[in-house]
Amino acid sequence: MTKDILVFGMKRSGHHAIIEWLMKRIPYKVTFKNCIAQFKPIPNDFDQIANKNSDGLIRIANYEDPDLSEYSQHSRDVNVQRILVLRDPYNLMASRKNVDSSAIHMKGERYVSLTESIYLWKQHAKEALSPKYIYPYTILFNQWFSDSSYRFQICKDLGLMLNDNPLKNVPTYGGGSSFDGCSFMGKAQEMNVLNRFQKYINDKKFMKLFDEECTELNKKLFNFKIKPKKSKPKKSKQVNDRFKKRLKSFKKPS
Repeated sequence: MTKDILVFGMKRSGHHAIIEWLMKRIPYKVTFKNCIAQFKPIPNDFDQIANKNSDGLIRIANYEDPDLSEYSQHSRDVNVQRILVLRDPYNLMASRKNVDSSAIHMKGERYVSLTESIYLWKQHAKEALSPKYIYPYTILFNQWFSDSSYRFQICKDLGLMLNDNPLKNVPTYGGGSSFDGCSFMGKAQEMNVLNRFQKYINDKKFMKLFDEECTELNKKLFNFKIKPKKSKPKKSKQVNDRFKKRLKSFKKPS
């Protein structure tokens, strides 16, 4: 890895965990600029993003919740490795929904609704399948988290140091996990990040977010789909009342 790195990812996509993982495997001095501020002019080159480069220094910077159509100029910079981090939509939206709104209305940032988030996710998913704007190297968070051979392949593709120590650290950006905070620090691989959607699987409003296009894109990239849990049928009150009356009608044996 000899290029500077620009990471594109949605909030709660796991991109901070991946950035920290990348930094530990780059055999050079690394500097990181977190979350290029929204609503500011888009830099024309990397020097405007993360300060002028110096010998032996790899710079990493990231854009959060980016509309990729606004960043196509970066596709022409051969000195920058563009990485797109993508998490499946069900767990991504569950994690975004689980964030307390007071925590995401931070100064200098804006709140992105779940409906808008789905639009962005679809755009990112399409970019991963058929590049149009930034022509990135795509890292799928689900596979990165669960499959050591997938992480090994990333190391080979990007020229990183080949080691696969257990995933331990929980990034503190944004308060850590929206479900667990930083309580799994030192044992991050034990987090249930691939099943966050279970909390909202019977939430009709939440499930309506995932239209046919979203479902199909997810199937192509992550090869799974979810279904609402079947709840046990409840006995009607009338049936219960009749049953109780019948019991009372029986005389106790003398």
